[in-house]
Amino acid sequence: MQLFFKFEPQLKRVLWGGKKIARFKRLDIPHNDVGESWEISGLTGHESIVTNGQMKGMSLRQVIALCGPQIVGQVNYGKFGDEFPLLIKIIDAHDQLSIQVHPNDDQAHSRGLTSGKSEMWYILQADPESTIISGFNRPTDRAEFEHLLAHGNIMSILAIHRSHAGDVFDLPARRIHSIGAGNLLVEIQEPSDITYRVFDFNRTDTNGNKRRLHTELAADTIRFTDVVTGCNANVTSGNTVLLRSPKFRVCRQEISGSQALTLPHGHLHQWLRRNRGSRRLTGNHHRPGRVSADCRLRQAGHHHRRSHSDNSFKINVMDTDFENTLHSDLHRFLVSRDACGRIFPQCPDVEEKWELIAQSFLPDAVKEFNLYPTVVLGWAFYIGMAMAQFWHEDWNLYGHMPDPYRYLRDKRGFDLMDEYIREDVLLLRGDDFTRAEKLAGDCAARTHSMLLHAHLEPGTPQAFQAFLACLHRLYLAGMATRLHTLGYEMRKLN
Repeated sequence: MQLFFKFEPQLKRVLWGGKKIARFKRLDIPHNDVGESWEISGLTGHESIVTNGQMKGMSLRQVIALCGPQIVGQVNYGKFGDEFPLLIKIIDAHDQLSIQVHPNDDQAHSRGLTSGKSEMWYILQADPESTIISGFNRPTDRAEFEHLLAHGNIMSILAIHRSHAGDVFDLPARRIHSIGAGNLLVEIQEPSDITYRVFDFNRTDTNGNKRRLHTELAADTIRFTDVVTGCNANVTSGNTVLLRSPKFRVCRQEISGSQALTLPHGHLHQWLRRNRGSRRLTGNHHRPGRVSADCRLRQAGHHHRRSHSDNSFKINVMDTDFENTLHSDLHRFLVSRDACGRIFPQCPDVEEKWELIAQSFLPDAVKEFNLYPTVVLGWAFYIGMAMAQFWHEDWNLYGHMPDPYRYLRDKRGFDLMDEYIREDVLLLRGDDFTRAEKLAGDCAARTHSMLLHAHLEPGTPQAFQAFLACLHRLYLAGMATRLHTLGYEMRKLN
């Protein structure tokens, strides 16, 4: 299973957004109002999508459902299950954000919500006059708070702190807070989007409407004795723990070149990575135009050596006993049905396409496998048949398709892909149509039975490799069957 996961950032355009996220991440986008980049998210409707390796195209929820504690650690998996326990953002406040507060878990549960929201901020860049609002500058109470809010004087009791690159702010649930204009920061939080807006500086949207305030809910939530005198720390170099809270621990790790790195076993690790430089979670600049950033999720608890190269992970189906046994069983079965010769055919052109096909096929395969395992396995068989047919007809044409799987799937959709392949690609009719359907179904059922009897623990790397092996071998079995039907045969040369 791959060690690191990269994700497609989800850019959010807002009234107070700016251009710093695009510059920081070296994104070529036309917008000048991007306020947030959701780097890693498991929230429904905002789920991160993997962009590298063998799980490319899968959502974060699908990855966790497949790999479980291998991704988030045994402790987190036991507590949160398939729900990802954090939300990671980069925030650019070109303008002042609203003054707001978030409930804690108990308050959220009492209101029918899934969780509260504690968070932390690490300042990456700050303009000379930028500020952060965090807590009160003196103890107060609800009556005074509501009086000052009603008369437009709420700022008089808020703790306003000058912000600098490297500042760390802990923002536990119930602490009133706001990001001032000119700050670019990383936000690490519980996976909740619950915000009670206290004051929005009387701003209006493009239609002239003021945003909704939640003053009553906010007053019920705020801890009025929460006095804050400054940031928790300022860290711009070295390796250290930035923050320990009951919800998460955030560390700064500085890496130069290729360096061995050992992280605690069984825990969740997420990294904000600066390209073309050596610092993680830092606001220091490198040479202009050579700095970018992305956020990565790391498999729980492995010793890792990071080199300068950053190649995508490839799909490796290892020569395990399981795969060898599966291959032999499928070959014997095909021979017994006169669907393959005594020597299993080799067709490097078609075989080499598997990696490209698997990258695109895997997200659908994982999503459908729990409910329809033999369908997913059978579809791999059909894809192999189709690719063999393309090779036979015109490989100069079909061999250059950028995404063969989507080409086959999108003709009629995933559910009817088998019919499209039999009818329109293989041109099967009558008994031939039925025979191909039965052969694919029988091979899928045999493979599924072998997978079940392998007694592999779900969510382990071994289980995932076995799943990949099943898809791969069925793809090759489909290829072999079609080549045999077309009259190709492997012979030993004297």
